[in-house]
Amino acid sequence: MATIRWELSEKQAEYINDKHRYLIVEGSAGSGKTLFACHKVLMYALTHPNAKIGVFRLTLPSLKVTVMLFTVRFPVFSTLIV
Repeated sequence: MATIRWELSEKQAEYINDKHRYLIVEGSAGSGKTLFACHKVLMYALTHPNAKIGVFRLTLPSLKVTVMLFTVRFPVFSTLIV
């Protein structure tokens, strides 16, 4: 099994274990919002194997770019994305 090493900012580390049902992330462009949300989703998926998880973006092209960038950075997850 692959080892995952999270590199989070101080603010991200503060909220990574937050248990609220909804997550609102704000920040400037390039501040790591998407990467943080992906970390939270993956942590949940890895600890809840039967969970059904949806990830949404405003447009399909923006979702495809996000998924592509994430799987390039973490190739081990490319097999998990349907």
